[in-house]
Amino acid sequence: MRSTVEVSVAAVIEAEPKAVYERVADVASMGRWSPECVRTAAGVGPAPVGAEFKGTNKGPSGRSWSTRCRVMVARSGERFTFRVRFWGMPVATWDYRFRPVGDGTATEVTETAVDQRNRLLWFLGSAVSGVWDRSAHNAETMRETLERLRETLEAERRAG
Repeated sequence: MRSTVEVSVAAVIEAEPKAVYERVADVASMGRWSPECVRTAAGVGPAPVGAEFKGTNKGPSGRSWSTRCRVMVARSGERFTFRVRFWGMPVATWDYRFRPVGDGTATEVTETAVDQRNRLLWFLGSAVSGVWDRSAHNAETMRETLERLRETLEAERRAG
């Protein structure tokens, strides 16, 4: 069994914590922010605790794969966490924390991924996705995810 590996990336977004949370927790839109997730089969709006959804991803290899996800924590404006499984085995836990900055009109959002794959899933996942250094890859895609989220929310704020 492999040990868990955790990667975190943070960014400040000029939007209130609740607004940032609502975008992240609307998992049906995750493909809009993430460069790896191409779509999710989920309801519209912030997902509640216990909600399950299917995530479809595409890696540098050009191949796609799908996982089953379950929301574990859903606290508006504070924290959103979901667990990812493949063939019933743990893959990762994704966690987003939202902290007000300054007068509360900005948010520091921290995205954390905890890789929980066993050796079999590590090898299969690496071969299918084309990603052999998942920590470095996740850090890069997490920065891009938060940047896309920041650009969208700040543009909307400027537009009024």
